[in-house]
Amino acid sequence: MTFSQLAFKNVSRNIRAYAAYFLSSAFSVMIFFLYALFIYHPDIDGQGAIRQGMLVAEYIIYFFSFFFIFYSVSSFLKIRNKEFGIFVIHGITNWQLIRMIFFENMLVGISALISGIACGFLFGKLFFLSASTVMGLKSLPLYMPWKAMKLTAVVFSALFFIVAFTTSFFVKSKKVIALLKGNKKPKPEPKASILLSIVAAILIASGYMLSITANPGSVQLLLLPVTTIVMIGTYFLYSQLSVFIIKFLKKSKPIYWKKTNLLSFSMLAYRMKDNARMFFMVTIVSTVAFCAIGTFAAFIETQKGESIKNIPFAFSLITYNEHQGQKGQYEKEIEDTFQKENVIFQKVSAKLKFQSIPNHLQPAVIMSQDDYNKFAKRLGYETVTLTGNEAARVPSFGIEGNIIDHSKEPDVTLQEGGKQIHVSSMLKQNIFSGGVFPGGIFVVSNEMEKQMTAVEKTVSYTGYTVKSWEGTTQVAEELEKRLNQKGQYEFSSRVITYNKIKELTSIILFIGLFVGAIFYLSAVSFLYFRLFTDLETDKQYYQSLLKLGMDEEEMKQIMTVQMGALFFIPIVIAVLHTSVAFTTLQTLFTTPILRSSLIVIGLFLLVHICYFLLLRRHYFKQLKKQIMR
Repeated sequence: MTFSQLAFKNVSRNIRAYAAYFLSSAFSVMIFFLYALFIYHPDIDGQGAIRQGMLVAEYIIYFFSFFFIFYSVSSFLKIRNKEFGIFVIHGITNWQLIRMIFFENMLVGISALISGIACGFLFGKLFFLSASTVMGLKSLPLYMPWKAMKLTAVVFSALFFIVAFTTSFFVKSKKVIALLKGNKKPKPEPKASILLSIVAAILIASGYMLSITANPGSVQLLLLPVTTIVMIGTYFLYSQLSVFIIKFLKKSKPIYWKKTNLLSFSMLAYRMKDNARMFFMVTIVSTVAFCAIGTFAAFIETQKGESIKNIPFAFSLITYNEHQGQKGQYEKEIEDTFQKENVIFQKVSAKLKFQSIPNHLQPAVIMSQDDYNKFAKRLGYETVTLTGNEAARVPSFGIEGNIIDHSKEPDVTLQEGGKQIHVSSMLKQNIFSGGVFPGGIFVVSNEMEKQMTAVEKTVSYTGYTVKSWEGTTQVAEELEKRLNQKGQYEFSSRVITYNKIKELTSIILFIGLFVGAIFYLSAVSFLYFRLFTDLETDKQYYQSLLKLGMDEEEMKQIMTVQMGALFFIPIVIAVLHTSVAFTTLQTLFTTPILRSSLIVIGLFLLVHICYFLLLRRHYFKQLKKQIMR
């Protein structure tokens, strides 16, 4: 028998263990190939943003696939330690052992590569149809993807080669006695450090507190330190705090001595200690998957509300240094177009003054109380009442109302007339298109506004509200072509900006869904690998319990508790991490994201429960078969 034949027989004998590794690897190859299929499509040449987004996704998939496959192979080698030890006793040399393991890994890897490309080509048309629908592209025909096939084959062949070559040396470094013992080594009683358990609780609580109390201005600054703190705390949670909690629960007789809890808790302490690193990886990978898909879903759900709050008027016209009749001429052209296209609208207009503020690059916009209240009533906002030199600051963007603290700069001096205004409040809603007046917008009393010294630059702002604004794309494009001559006036429409944001978020969502799916698949694969790695140990454990008189139902109950801890503890912690992350994310939106967050988390939990129930049934059958031999 040649080494190639031996490797093939070894793989076929261990098909159950290799199945999850093969399917997960094939899925990663398929997604990578589908993205490459899209990138090299002849009709995507002019779509730079889509191509760049797909390339970023390719890098993420490939980078993560390397670590995932490396971990998977390492898990399988541990299962087969005893088998390798027998080979060594029968005279196989170290080099021959390395060659055999290398051939096995390459056999599975190449099979996964071929299967992944074949499935990708098979589902290519469906992928193109989905991408075209989500991104608003024209229908993409299927083509012969030589470049995509070549890229996928080269990069994954290199990946499987490196992983196979590296992991084959792990077995060589072990002694024969260690290989023969396999997973039968006696385990010391799990111990937990009280100090590290307290550190774990403090780190996670601190990370949560910083995230929940963060404001939009500090989110970016806190992102890296909070992530690091929570990750370290999560590792110590599994390696120390969980063991400490289990040992504490053992001291409670009503809990510990109830039915099969004595056996469940005793085994659980060992499982938590042994699987700390695996739990940590599953939690982090699941959190990334939940957050990625949840964030993109939040963007999709809130993009309409965010557009309305950042661009409160469906159409707006800004006229600078207006001459006689020009403003009326522009407005007439807009309104004639509206009437021609049967667009029902309401109009509001006001004159604004620019005033310079010392040490500020951009001039401030001054608005009278009556003009602001006129705008506020049209938009359904609260009105203001000001007296004397009181002023209210209007945010330039929808989210700015949550960031700026007006108390830090209560008094503002206007340079032209030397007037000083007292900023008594910060309003929550903007009334102009976001960012159009970056220097600051202040509402003052009518008397104060009349006393303002005339300045060289004045502006008139006209806003149009339209109920069915989402259907005005054609009208907006026509008006923008005819009216957008910067310098004299600026015409803008909400629907054009909304369509651009919608297109971008659709691309991101489409990419993020598949990347998040790979991350989640990897997380559940880690759990699968761990479960079947312990199958031999579990068989001996449950055989001993059956000899002591335990029936099948009690054994199934203990097994369910053990598997439930393995499957749901890391996922529950990941859900907690994700919930806190979504709470922080909410500060960056003016519209609620609770619904999208709950939907994403709920769907993941539903899928995970179904996966657990199916795998529990399969595992119990395998365990029962092993015991009855």
